[in-house]
Amino acid sequence: MTQLDKAGKRQAHPPEFASARIRGTSGMALLVPAGCGVESPADAKVLFAGSFKGYRGVVILELAGKRRLIVAGLGTLSVSHGGRIARGGELGTTSDERAPALAGAFGAGAPLLFFDVRNHEGGAEPVFWLAGTS
Repeated sequence: MTQLDKAGKRQAHPPEFASARIRGTSGMALLVPAGCGVESPADAKVLFAGSFKGYRGVVILELAGKRRLIVAGLGTLSVSHGGRIARGGELGTTSDERAPALAGAFGAGAPLLFFDVRNHEGGAEPVFWLAGTS
């Protein structure tokens, strides 16, 4: 993730990396600072970009091997449906508020980003993709 400094330059800003598994999914949620840029971990096609139920901004990317990365809890989106994004391209920014659908992951507090990876067999481990390895 990136954040703008006082001069408007991008600065790397790792998440606090407090994570929680979301019950009923293979995904995980991360505590994140508000207003950080969220980058794509791989070259991908954007299958969905928009609001979905209580998850705020959601992006679904089609990765190599027909895997799908779901990122939810974004405040703003920088991609649109049908587009392509390169590894390191900005998906959007983290929200100022926690998405209602993610509120139970850590109780009240900082915004959360939700990540899940799906393949033709169901859930897959998202940590591999969050490390930016493709």
